[in-house]
Amino acid sequence: VHAPPTLWEGRVYVGSCDGYAYCLDARTGGLAWRFRAAPHERRIMQSMHLVSRWPLLGGVLVHDGAAYFTAGLFDIQGVHVYCLDARTGAVRWHHGDAGKGGGELEPSLTPGSFMAVFGANLYVKERRGLEGRFDLRKGNMLPLPDYDRRPGNMNWADFSGVGREIAVLGDGFVLTGGRD
Repeated sequence: VHAPPTLWEGRVYVGSCDGYAYCLDARTGGLAWRFRAAPHERRIMQSMHLVSRWPLLGGVLVHDGAAYFTAGLFDIQGVHVYCLDARTGAVRWHHGDAGKGGGELEPSLTPGSFMAVFGANLYVKERRGLEGRFDLRKGNMLPLPDYDRRPGNMNWADFSGVGREIAVLGDGFVLTGGRD
């Protein structure tokens, strides 16, 4: 387990480096449901541990009865973003192409950190400092807010720092950073 668990309505939600999302009864510790986010049961060595090729590094975010999480290490290997019913574990939507951007300015995602919900959007902080944005209802990946993301531009530096936290303020203004 790489990220802190989420507690919601007497249940504990956690993402694991084994490629699964877990929902446990907070009182008994019993398994309510388990969901394999990894498209295949493939393992690799990472930091002296055997982990899934699609670990859940950012944990599980629960919002309005939905559980959101990402699975994947590198955009080139495939990144999956999920929305499940938090009570049953049933899939509401799945975005399986989040890691397939066509270039530096086109949307792609290398998740490794946390998520935030603002309005009708799910923001996913990624390792390079930029964020991914998804429609909460349908799961389609949306363009990032309109700031110039070209290398060398001063706005690019604002989103290239390390850190795990993400916050959304005001009218979709995204803050990323914190301690790694």
